[in-house]
Amino acid sequence: AIIFRIEVDRIRDIFLDRSNLGETGQALLVNEQGILALGDESFGREGETLISSPAVTRALAGLEGSVDVESDGKAYRDYFAPITMLGKDWAIVFRKSIDEIAAPEVNMTRDMLRDGTVLLIVSVIISLAVARSITWPLATLQKAMAAIRRGEPDRPIPYLDRRDEVGRMARAL
Repeated sequence: AIIFRIEVDRIRDIFLDRSNLGETGQALLVNEQGILALGDESFGREGETLISSPAVTRALAGLEGSVDVESDGKAYRDYFAPITMLGKDWAIVFRKSIDEIAAPEVNMTRDMLRDGTVLLIVSVIISLAVARSITWPLATLQKAMAAIRRGEPDRPIPYLDRRDEVGRMARAL
């Protein structure tokens, strides 16, 4: 058996350290009677406040998971789990705002829409440039063919020096 001693204040400091819980993250520890043992002041006074929430009820029943709740007009998600310490059942609950949980997804969606729009615009510009590089010479050759048909043999034939299909068409005239 391993025995160690840790001061109650140190446990409180570790438990209430919100640095890894985000801006809205909160943690609370509730004893088997539903009394707040450790937690943020917004939940009430430790040792006195009865916490009745779906998360605490489920955790004290031995379940773990998450449940969405509303508090002070804001939506939160409570993550809960049962723990057993010194032969007693406890509920541990971590609460975080739904907005903060969803923020990375919202930011990613915004970034994807922005990047997709830029990609679409660039694709359209490139497509128009490629189409114009094909249709413009063909239209010019068509004018030269029309001039030959009208009997204007002195009209110069454009694109004779090109090494692509347009140049081959011009040389065929």
